[in-house]
Amino acid sequence: MLAHQMTNQKDVTILIVEDDKDLLSGIQDVVESTDFVEEDTTYNVQVLCASDGQAGIDLLASTTPDLIISDVMMPKITGFEFLEYTQSREDLLHIPFIFLTAKDDVRAQHQGLLNGASLYLTKPFDFRILIKHIRSQLKKSFAQQGAQEQFHKAIKKEILKVLNHEFRTPLTYVTSYSEMLTYKMEELQSIEGYQEHLRGIQAGCVRLSKLIDDFIIVIDLYSGGIKEDFHNQAEIINDFHSIITQALDHHGNLIEEEQVQVQLNLSKGLPSIVGVRTQIVNILVRLLDNALKFSQKMDRETLIQIETKQVGDELHIIVCDNGQGMPSRIVDNIFDLFYQHNRMVQEQQGAGVGLHIVASLMKFHNGRIEIKSEIDQGSEFTLIFPINDRISSENGLLKIDTVATVLLVEDDPNLLDGLQDLLETIEGKYIIDVMKATNGLEGLEQLKNQLPDLIISDIMMPKMSGYEFLEEVRKNPEWLHIPVIFLTAKGKTPDKDKAYIMGVDEYLTKPYESTLLLNYVESQLDKRFALQRIVEQDFDSLKKSILNLVTPSFRQPISSVNQYVDQLKNSMENVETEEGFMESLQGIQQGSEWLNRLIEDFMSLAELKTDEAKDAYRLQSQLIPNFGVVISDFFRMNSAKMASGGIKISLETLDVQVPPIYGNISQIFNSFNRLIEVGIKLGKTPDSLLQISFSVKEQDDVVVINMDFHASIREDVAIMMSQILDNNKNDDELYKTFEFAPDLSIAQGYITLHGGEISLHTVANGKFAFSIALPISSGPEIDIF
Repeated sequence: MLAHQMTNQKDVTILIVEDDKDLLSGIQDVVESTDFVEEDTTYNVQVLCASDGQAGIDLLASTTPDLIISDVMMPKITGFEFLEYTQSREDLLHIPFIFLTAKDDVRAQHQGLLNGASLYLTKPFDFRILIKHIRSQLKKSFAQQGAQEQFHKAIKKEILKVLNHEFRTPLTYVTSYSEMLTYKMEELQSIEGYQEHLRGIQAGCVRLSKLIDDFIIVIDLYSGGIKEDFHNQAEIINDFHSIITQALDHHGNLIEEEQVQVQLNLSKGLPSIVGVRTQIVNILVRLLDNALKFSQKMDRETLIQIETKQVGDELHIIVCDNGQGMPSRIVDNIFDLFYQHNRMVQEQQGAGVGLHIVASLMKFHNGRIEIKSEIDQGSEFTLIFPINDRISSENGLLKIDTVATVLLVEDDPNLLDGLQDLLETIEGKYIIDVMKATNGLEGLEQLKNQLPDLIISDIMMPKMSGYEFLEEVRKNPEWLHIPVIFLTAKGKTPDKDKAYIMGVDEYLTKPYESTLLLNYVESQLDKRFALQRIVEQDFDSLKKSILNLVTPSFRQPISSVNQYVDQLKNSMENVETEEGFMESLQGIQQGSEWLNRLIEDFMSLAELKTDEAKDAYRLQSQLIPNFGVVISDFFRMNSAKMASGGIKISLETLDVQVPPIYGNISQIFNSFNRLIEVGIKLGKTPDSLLQISFSVKEQDDVVVINMDFHASIREDVAIMMSQILDNNKNDDELYKTFEFAPDLSIAQGYITLHGGEISLHTVANGKFAFSIALPISSGPEIDIF
């Protein structure tokens, strides 16, 4: 059998800014004639040329390159000014920027690197070395982007997976118990029987409400919303007794019902910390919830102990229980998002987000959480807050310093301690916590325990050199984003070239100027946190698009169900009329059906926003050669079902010989059903017959399905519907207020996956119509690359 190897193809754009036309042309020729192949990927390189910084800026208005090479000394706008422009745009921050200049000046070099350049190379240069640097910068940039995309995808899939299970589980409580109340009234002879079913309904509502709240917090953690709250709401806190009392009051009823013994050992005169009061209460509420939950069904009295004390320059709040405890092997995982221990046994524990939220909120307070636990002996959680003696205010607001963690890897103990003292004592933009290692191997072990924001490493070390250490760091997708500064006695150009080609971010030689080192540390941290904010914005977009459906939409039916349950519970012993009783039952049933539809819509939107629907399209799509016949069968089935509801469906034009399309028939029909439902809600009145006319025909290179509703709609409604169907003009407020936004958005989302579109048409004769266009296909579009 003849085998052939295929590689992935990736289009790459490189922008070169150089005022010397001959040199510009020479660099372009060398770059374009070079075969850029990395492992299994071939880069198809396109070079864009600009003669000065202004021309480069003009090109960036319409193009986003993957790498920029720029001279420094140019007319109109210099290279430094051009760099400043690129660093001012968040969408360009991730792009590697290489200075290639005759300005061989140490000050200029530091200026360029400190302002955001990835490399500063001087002329004359070796083209072979330049190509190596280009390869290295592209490889590192694409690897970081790929790792970030995989992280996003994994988180989104985990969120979707948990929601798919967790949102439906409590819904089952609501729907099942409400159905049993409706259909088994005669079997429930006692009030207690009714009360049990009502308790089941309310338990489902409570759990669903809690899941919604937790989900919002998790999304806020990843979108930067919690961080923003911390910086806006942080205050000086010293009334810890009041905060602990507030958290205990949250569980007051359960503590009383379960006869839980609570012991407080609160030290007096504790120093102040900086924090957000509501977030600290939230942390304690979750730890108490955890303690109460896993202390139930034990053959001993539940005991919870809370202690506060000062330990050095830290404040400790300790929450102890005598519950089930957990094995030591899972302690390291217990704070991971969606992690659950013994899930099959502990079904009531929730979605596995509570302790992750606790650990994340502690991180925003520049603190941490530690745990000790033993099976059948209980668990001890210690919240550790830093006592901040650098509290200051600015314009009447509390100034919050950002804490950054730096890993120092250095085999000379004196230099290591000196670096630590320098970083931890300097009063700059960041409060720096230092991790230490004496060689590369120790550095890798530290990285496994905690991810720093920056690494500073020597090169010449025993056991594992800085080069070997850097190579391992750049191999690991979870560490790719961490900037690395080499601080070394090796000062020759080949050593620097080797380090940069391997992926180091900065290269400083010993002996070093403290101020210069601190400037580079601050510059790298600035860039690190700026890129992190961009990542958070990606989650913010996801948050807005999904939460527009979650809140307040979910809370309305939950509140409605709870209201009817309370009516039944309060009047169970003296129901005045069977009509009133049945009204409450019907209210519960309608509320549960409402919830069920909302959750299905929510999951469909979440699948579209997290690319899960795209994966389903790729896996389940196939060529549909007899699409006209399939459409005909679909409409005949719907016609039979809708006839009894005062809806008449007619097929005006049906070309059963329309060309085939390629797609996922389930997603296509889901879209059709949603559009039909929207049209019926808009056009059907109780006393009228609604006629719907369908036509299917080939038009140019698409198959067009028209749904004509013989009814009129208001102009403002038509405008809002068109806005929803326009993928480029989605309005967040519209999703919150417009009843048909979810159905239209989901229908358009599925059709867009197929390369098609939906449009709304209104005509003078009082009809409105949906037009669905799907591209004609002779087979699947297989991307062999």
